[in-house]
Amino acid sequence: MALGTEVDVRYAISGDARLAFRVREGGPHVIVRVPAWISNQDLANLDSQVHGLLDERLSSFATVVSYDQRGTGLSDPVSLGDLPTLEGWTDDLHAVVTAAGLERVVLLAEALAGPVAALYAATRPERTRALILLNTFAAGSGSEDSDAALRSEEHERLVESVVGSWGSGRFLRGLMPDVPVDDEQLRDLARGERQSMSPAVVGAIFRWLYGIDVRAVLPAISAATLVLHTVENRIVSIEQGRYLAQHIPNARLVELPGADNAVFLRSAVGPVVVD
Repeated sequence: MALGTEVDVRYAISGDARLAFRVREGGPHVIVRVPAWISNQDLANLDSQVHGLLDERLSSFATVVSYDQRGTGLSDPVSLGDLPTLEGWTDDLHAVVTAAGLERVVLLAEALAGPVAALYAATRPERTRALILLNTFAAGSGSEDSDAALRSEEHERLVESVVGSWGSGRFLRGLMPDVPVDDEQLRDLARGERQSMSPAVVGAIFRWLYGIDVRAVLPAISAATLVLHTVENRIVSIEQGRYLAQHIPNARLVELPGADNAVFLRSAVGPVVVD
């Protein structure tokens, strides 16, 4: 596998879509960051504000592959009335792994990306070396018996609120309540929202996520799994992180202080090491 120190954006082909990805070489391990739909491979400021310290620590010991989900960033658009299935999003992840010339990878997934990474690890164990789940969940708020259960009308009000404020930076700002953000940084976050997804795509994907549920596949995950979760998280509760750790074999849970959903590693954690 020939990986450059940092390559320009490349494209993987998955079915009828092209997915933008890039590779940053930084060490002997290979980590694929599964995006939570809020990404743009050309937008450095989004990475610096939301994932800056995380990327800095990862690249100290690993080669990091990042990509834009179908319908976001630089990747091809989606039909709002016919979004891919969870299996389709997982196929897209596999297309990126294949196009980058990777064999066995560590998957790192945060927030909305967790179910995609969990399904990939369960169905492609030969390609998954390890799994790192950051502040994520197994079941959406509309799944039966979910700890995050919301009535459909409550979820719809939430989606409408996110769509209505999209492009202002307020959504990304809300993911990191413990981190000081000045006016210039808020403008960067606002630009990151606008350049990752349109409001219509945000609404379609958030509605799709309402009924997502991968709880049944968790026992099939054989890769070593690290679950990191902030204990005061108001968006994805600590109970959801504990559920993942309890139902994935060989999983280890690390409960972190604070409420940040995105940039919590800024305050508490040393480098993540995968044996």
